[in-house]
Amino acid sequence: KWNNSSKKKRHLIVLWTDDDAHDLGFGKTSTAYPVGMAANVRELTAWWGDYDAPGYMDQDAKRLILFAPAKPHWLQISKGWNKVLHVESQAGQGLSEFDYEKVADAILRTVT
Repeated sequence: KWNNSSKKKRHLIVLWTDDDAHDLGFGKTSTAYPVGMAANVRELTAWWGDYDAPGYMDQDAKRLILFAPAKPHWLQISKGWNKVLHVESQAGQGLSEFDYEKVADAILRTVT
């Protein structure tokens, strides 16, 4: 659960990947699969929420930064969700095109 009680808050999720995401439910037979995971993208989108239908996090405090290729799952999120910064990476390159200064700068711009 997200802590929404403090005066200054920021819910920041940063994801780095050089490939597309698996469909929700991939690997759910594994004992390491998260309990209570969203059943589908529609449910996950509802958890993220927007101003008309708030999700679990404060709409003014949340940020999602994706360092990910322009692949279908990431594009669905970056184009359909609010408060998302999508920095496109090259698929299969291991994020070698990014230096950590650019990564840190992108993160800092979202929290100030």
